[in-house]
Amino acid sequence: DSLAPYFARLEGQEQQLYTDDPSVLNAALANLEEVRNHPDFSDATRNVRIFILLNCGAAYSRRHDLLGQPADLNQAVVIWQQALALSPSRALTRLVLLKNLSGAFRLRFARTRDGADLDRALHLAEEAVRKSKKRATDRAVYLDELGSVLLARYDRGRSDALGDLNRAIDL
Repeated sequence: DSLAPYFARLEGQEQQLYTDDPSVLNAALANLEEVRNHPDFSDATRNVRIFILLNCGAAYSRRHDLLGQPADLNQAVVIWQQALALSPSRALTRLVLLKNLSGAFRLRFARTRDGADLDRALHLAEEAVRKSKKRATDRAVYLDELGSVLLARYDRGRSDALGDLNRAIDL
């Protein structure tokens, strides 16, 4: 497999995606991008492609958190949307991607005030909650994201703001 040497370099790098050191994060991101842009990437299994895209998006999102560059958040959105398109409807990774994308659109809304981003965030968060199991231990994470989106809509002062606030409280 022509991607094997790249995967060997990626092993153990997942924790680097959560670092506070931009140089460590940039090195991990460079490795992920090298795999993502490899000519044989499209021939990798669906699960491998989802894994790489999920982590690549996470690296861009983390770099946005650290450095505040809007382009990094935009790139995370694009990459996570690609992963979501590959993800089976019942896969756990799909729930993670729905939550991550919702959060990214919510953050982007906070910067741009583009209501379409907040609408996307709401749709994605609602889907994550709908698809999560009622008693799953991670359901609270998806409910938390939905509540955050509803509160952002309330803060925006939409005509249905009180309904959003009540819905967030009921979660």
